[in-house]
Amino acid sequence: GIAGLSWFELAEDGKECLDGSAPVWYGAYGAVVVAVLLGVGYCYALAVRKEVNSAALRAGLEHREQCRAEALGRVHAGPEPGSLRGSLQVYFGYLQVCLLFAVALLACAFFQYRVDATEQ
Repeated sequence: GIAGLSWFELAEDGKECLDGSAPVWYGAYGAVVVAVLLGVGYCYALAVRKEVNSAALRAGLEHREQCRAEALGRVHAGPEPGSLRGSLQVYFGYLQVCLLFAVALLACAFFQYRVDATEQ
């Protein structure tokens, strides 16, 4: 290893190397799983939360759309009154795609680690 530091140790019989990094990787995978679960919980909380002040929500979304249109140099009327289409749905969709990608990466990394461990 680098500067004499290594996770591998020689077994007592001297015929194989033991990988001491497995607990660290399991801890890293556990931390990623916890982060993904927190993200899924956050998405669920966004999906089921109740509307407290519909008029203020609509006004805020319309204002946000108008500010974005002005910043991009577009003339845009914003979302239709009474609809929640716009920024919140785009953000929520983006968050779902990111979480799906994170879960896929986690699954690939876990199965690759397991395959590597079983081949040795």
